[in-house]
Amino acid sequence: MPRYRYEPEDLADGLCSVCGEPCQEVLRDFGIGPYEYGDAKECHYDWQRCSPCCEAEVIPKPLEDEDEYEEG
Repeated sequence: MPRYRYEPEDLADGLCSVCGEPCQEVLRDFGIGPYEYGDAKECHYDWQRCSPCCEAEVIPKPLEDEDEYEEG
């Protein structure tokens, strides 16, 4: 059971920084999982936001209407 709590609207929409496909961030656990150290039994979690396709950073989409801003 993950310990990380989030709201789905907190995950960003954008482009994958590796393949450039449009996507929405997902949470993935990159932790090592269950481990023992001496008599202690623990579970390591490492929740990170990443793209679902390449597990890379999601970057914001560029503005589509750059002509919208007129100079002077």
